Amino acid sequence: MGKWMMIGAMSCLFLTACSTQADNDTEVQQLKVENNTLQKESAQLQQEPNKTQPDMNDTKQTQGFKNEVTSIVNKANNTKPVGAKEDNLNTYLAAKKEIDQLDDKIDLSDDQLEADFHAGTITVEQYQIQEREQDILEDQLEQAENALEARFGIDD
Repeated sequence: MGKWMMIGAMSCLFLTACSTQADNDTEVQQLKVENNTLQKESAQLQQEPNKTQPDMNDTKQTQGFKNEVTSIVNKANNTKPVGAKEDNLNTYLAAKKEIDQLDDKIDLSDDQLEADFHAGTITVEQYQIQEREQDILEDQLEQAENALEARFGIDD
């Protein structure tokens, strides 16, 4: 009788593990679709001509952020769990730290952008264009972080 109970318990654990993996796979697929959508939006933004010409420093800074986001998103997408639990956690935390640091830099730039608008040094059109570009970049970082969490099985 005890043997059958043990077999039943092991079967339940196995089925639970399988269903959890299926949920993670579904979530990863959803995140990939969202990531592709954001990349398309970013490509559209890069192709759209600006209706107003923002300050060259702002344009360079935004392009710098785009390059950094692309680099970090690619790095995060290529980061996979391969070792022991502790090693995987350290790998995840290192990748997440890079994402968070860039997100913080974009947030600071966003605060400066708002201050420039209130000071009258940029137009409402310039503000809206740059704000929209920064929002897309932050969305890309968030999607990369969500995909990273899904790959590493971290529920944050």
